[in-house]
Formats: sequence, structure tokens, C-alpha cells
Amino acid sequence: RWVRSFCETCKRCIDKCPAGAVLDQPRVLEDGTESFIDAEKCAQPFSDGCSVCIACCPFTGGHYDRLQRAWLRRRGDGGESRGED
Repeated sequence: RWVRSFCETCKRCIDKCPAGAVLDQPRVLEDGTESFIDAEKCAQPFSDGCSVCIACCPFTGGHYDRLQRAWLRRRGDGGESRGED
């Protein structure tokens, strides 16, 4: 749950995507799942080597626990909700 809240405020990938393929609101796919990526807009740039969304994402660095602690502190949880996913 905290990751989705984090992403809703970060939006780096949305701002940086040169194709406009990263969506602010999810799209419901035919199978009922949600996706924040417009696959049609992303396919060509990604196949040409674009990975801007991945490169700018704070989670790419592998600092999940540090990001979680900082996010919970900022929300005023003081890190007490460590079990919140």
C-alpha cells in the first residue's frame, strides 16, 4: 500500500517518459488487471532501448527499506507500520 502512495506523489516516470506511455491513472485491461503503462505507446521506444522510466525510479537503486522508512516518517508513522506493504 505504501508503494502506491509513494508513486502517486513521486510521478518521476510520468514526467520523464518521452512517449507519454506512463499513465497517471491505471487502465483496466481485457483480463481485468490494471496497468499504468500504455503498451502501444511504450513498445517502439522501449524496443529501441528506452528505459527512462526505470532509470529515474527511486526503487531502481534497490533501497526499498530506506525509502519505506523515509516515506513512513514523512507520513508521521515513525516507521511503526513496517508491516504495511
